Amino acid sequence: MTHDDDEIRDAGYNPDEIREWMTTGPGAELAGQPEAGDAPVELLPPAGTPVSVMRNLRLPYEVDEALKATAQARGTTVSELIREAINALLAGELDATPDPVIALRLTLAAAGRAVDRLTAGPPEAA
Repeated sequence: MTHDDDEIRDAGYNPDEIREWMTTGPGAELAGQPEAGDAPVELLPPAGTPVSVMRNLRLPYEVDEALKATAQARGTTVSELIREAINALLAGELDATPDPVIALRLTLAAAGRAVDRLTAGPPEAA
C-alpha cells in the first residue's frame, strides 16, 4: 500500500474499490471520453490532442515587466515567451547560470521597495 492509498483510505475510500471502478467497473467506460459541457462537439479537440497544463507562477514585479516588454517587442505573448524559454532550457540550449547583472538589478529593486516601506512609517491602525 502506498502513502496515497493511506490518504484515500483515511478519507473514507477503499483504494482497491476505486481502482476496480476505474479499470473494469463503470468508470472504465469514461476513460478517453471528454465531457463536452455546453460546447458543440465539433469544437472539442480531436482525440489524442496534447493537453496543456496550467501552472501558477509568482514573479518579481520587475521580471514580469521585463517579460511583457520582451514579448511585445517580439510580437508574441508572455505565455509563449515563457514556453519558448522553458523548452530551450530543457533542450540544453540555454545556460542556466544566473546572469549577475539581472540578479543585481532584482536585488536593488527589492532593496528599493524595502527602503520605501521603511520610510513610509508604520501602517495606520484601522
